Amino acid sequence: METGRSAALDVLLQMERGGGYSTIALEKRLRASRLGAQDRSFCTALCKSVTERRLTADHVLRRYLSRPLERLDAEVRCILRMGVCQLLYFRSVPARAAVDESVRLCAYARKTSAKGLVNGVLRSFLRDGCALPPCKGDELDRLSVLYSAPRPLIALLREALGPERAGVLLQRALEPAPLCVRVNTLRTSADALGEALSACGVQVKRSAEDPDALFLQDTGSLEKLGAFRDGLFHVQDLVCQLCARAVDAQPGMRVLDVCAAPGGKGFSMAERMEGRGKVVCCDIHPHKVELVRQGAERLGLSSIIPMVQDATVYNEKLTGFDRVLCDVPCSGLGILRRKPEIKYKDLVSFAALPPMQYKILEISAQYCKENGILVYATCTLLPAENEEVAGRFLKEHPEFEPAPHPLLGGVWQRTFLPGEMGDGFFLARLRRRGVPGKGAAV
Repeated sequence: METGRSAALDVLLQMERGGGYSTIALEKRLRASRLGAQDRSFCTALCKSVTERRLTADHVLRRYLSRPLERLDAEVRCILRMGVCQLLYFRSVPARAAVDESVRLCAYARKTSAKGLVNGVLRSFLRDGCALPPCKGDELDRLSVLYSAPRPLIALLREALGPERAGVLLQRALEPAPLCVRVNTLRTSADALGEALSACGVQVKRSAEDPDALFLQDTGSLEKLGAFRDGLFHVQDLVCQLCARAVDAQPGMRVLDVCAAPGGKGFSMAERMEGRGKVVCCDIHPHKVELVRQGAERLGLSSIIPMVQDATVYNEKLTGFDRVLCDVPCSGLGILRRKPEIKYKDLVSFAALPPMQYKILEISAQYCKENGILVYATCTLLPAENEEVAGRFLKEHPEFEPAPHPLLGGVWQRTFLPGEMGDGFFLARLRRRGVPGKGAAV
């Protein structure tokens, strides 16, 4: 029989074998399931816990296994990690149930011969009070177990941010990410939306930083909420809403979002523009552009123009924009609490990002008209992808100047740690000067 645990095992096995993002694999698995709301919620929590706490769980397992963890079948390895995470982090799950259900999963995974192993390891850990075994390595090893992050990543963050800020980032990566939404001010108000959602049993909290942002709890499936289907809001982290505000798009302007999918910042800008003007939302992938189109249709945003466009290739038709948002692909270290699998990426891949980011910024700058605003943004915290890219651009492009903004504390660039204003994020505002805009229409 299908359970929340069996569905979680399917997702984790897919991640173990093929990589990718757990959120996407989880969404696909739940869409195909017949699980009730409680089991779906448990499945989601268990997948997230095992993904973000994998290294801590493996540290525990190595203490109780007589063979290398890597030599176990993937199914058994995942089942053991699930059991350890339940014993450590799921206070609502009785310890006996965590062990017994893990043993039952062996049959579901067709690994009945592993029942004794799973039972023995988890019961031994339980008898020891579920205490983390001491770490016999150096400081990086200790931090790796504490934060469930690879040594090279911890070393990189400590070098880039300093030990204290790196510790804050890694700790907050283990904390739940809030659900923040942006009110569609073309159709409703924050007060009216809050009342409508509260009437459906949703817990609503107003944001102190943005009058059109709400924090939600106990939503269930968002797609089943009438307010969602009616296009009264879209999901968007608070710092991303701040990014859209920092672009400072005004009614009647022409705005370009060069890396727009799934469209949240473009939607926010269109709403702040009161539906007047144009917001061209580009992405290289047609299926992602279709997501932007569908989102704009649900929200009733006729000013959104979805467009397939490679941000690394100049398009002579895209000129004369009042505002250009360049939210580039990045290492994503500011959103670890939403995508914990990013922690396990090969750091070598990060080296290729700054040159690509700079290329996109240079090309995007050509679309910005005289006195127009260009915003460079990432969801990472590494200076190599943030301040160094923005600083190099200013040095090599004297036609642009810093454009401070009150939302950034009166400066032109700022890094937000996770928890300051939502997820981790970087913003840089630039103004073009002395270069006439061509004014071409899209």
